Amino acid sequence: MEQTVVTLNGVEYTVHVGGGLVAAGAQIDAAATIAQGSVIGPHVVVGAGTMISGSFISGDGTEATVKIGTNVVIQDCRIDGSANIMDEAVVRKCTIFGNPTIHRGVKANGSIIHDSAVIKRDAVVDGSWLVDNCVVGENAKVTDCKLADSSSVGTDSKVDDVVMQDHTGIGDDSTVDNTFLSDQAKIGDGSTVGGSNLHGNVQVGDKSEIDDCTFLNQAEIGDGSFVKGTTVCENAEIGDNCYVKDSTLTDKSKVGDGAKLVDGTLSGSTKIESTMAHVED
Repeated sequence: MEQTVVTLNGVEYTVHVGGGLVAAGAQIDAAATIAQGSVIGPHVVVGAGTMISGSFISGDGTEATVKIGTNVVIQDCRIDGSANIMDEAVVRKCTIFGNPTIHRGVKANGSIIHDSAVIKRDAVVDGSWLVDNCVVGENAKVTDCKLADSSSVGTDSKVDDVVMQDHTGIGDDSTVDNTFLSDQAKIGDGSTVGGSNLHGNVQVGDKSEIDDCTFLNQAEIGDGSFVKGTTVCENAEIGDNCYVKDSTLTDKSKVGDGAKLVDGTLSGSTKIESTMAHVED
């Protein structure tokens, strides 16, 4: 049996069988556990088999706005607004507000999640900040990252120590670490990017490998290319299946499909054709 213990700011709380405080109006399934140290507000729905400990969950004060599914684990969290946390998610040491959606089987730890962020099924989010309509794809892993307005990480991608500013994107099955994306920069599917900066509507194609590079001002990298220690800017382009290392491309210059450039500098609309084996300074 629940027992009334206190009224705070006009809200009546009772002691749940697990020892936590539950406000009148909350909908707690009989098979859920609200452990001691937790406080559940009046506009919260908790499903069967869910375990909540050390957490404050309030909602935005209108209807049943925080919805927590079945067999969920919530530990040491603060949850406000109208979050939707689906079945079998595990959420620890997170701050959640606004109206994010956390899908089935997600594991979130030590993160800030808010403002319509979406974490899709079986994804892992650790030590990250997700805001403003960003999306983490199914089975993706995001660690020590910041995802800003309308940024996205694709299905099965692994992203570590990455800052993604507004409207940036990482495709499916890509691996990105220690990298900064801004101004609508995009990385395609199956690519690997490390230690790089992408600014100004930069486009990296599918299955390319990028390491220790700076791409600026609408630079474009094609599919299947290897680029290392290189600066590409001012509408310069590297085509498909290229090998470019320790070089600089500016001012609409281009490395054509299948070409190689090592320790080179291209500018002024210069183009290396695919038929050329390589160019070196």
